Amino acid sequence: ETELYTMPYSVAERVSAEPVQVLVHRVLTTRDKAEILTCVKQLASERQDSAAENQHYIDILYHLALFCQKEGFTTEKTAAAITIANGVWNSCVSTPFNNFDQAFEEFEEALIKYSVHRPPMSVAILSLKEAKSLLSYFQSTFFAHFKMYKYACTTAQSLALNMRSDDEVEAEQHVEVGNNKIQGTESTASGESEKRLRQSRESSQKFSQRPNSPLASKGVSINK
Repeated sequence: ETELYTMPYSVAERVSAEPVQVLVHRVLTTRDKAEILTCVKQLASERQDSAAENQHYIDILYHLALFCQKEGFTTEKTAAAITIANGVWNSCVSTPFNNFDQAFEEFEEALIKYSVHRPPMSVAILSLKEAKSLLSYFQSTFFAHFKMYKYACTTAQSLALNMRSDDEVEAEQHVEVGNNKIQGTESTASGESEKRLRQSRESSQKFSQRPNSPLASKGVSINK
């Protein structure tokens, strides 16, 4: 059995989760638009959206619910449609930059997931006719107003520019190069000093170990 998900549940949740199933069933069986709006608000209540994002998301789900009701979708089919809407909405508000192509590609992948029977990767909840109908609906509604949603839900972006002349850049580069040379010189000098000290110790040890050495006759050993 392929695992599906619906708003506000994660991918690992099943579409048959009781709270979602009850709300979707109420949406499909009532003609009272106020009750449909109430159910939609409950579906969107667990999202961590801003006020503007939440308002637009509720509007999207509300009109999608009316569409599913008009098309005679079952509870499972409507839940799949809500899942798809949730995915493309997440993609829309995920970045302040224009990502229309990415959002539409994700929409197509989700639509295939719920209209092609290829377990466990996908399951044909929607028929081919229903999938085409849903595609046409999203093209004429959500994607037709994609830029408007981006504009309404994106906070102002500011860019700070730090202007520097070519002379200032070259001066900083010279300072960095000079500092690197100084550090390299200090490291080289330190290495040479240690090398000379080590050679001096080795020479002293060899001299003290000679049989006719004055230090050897006195029992003096140089190991430090």
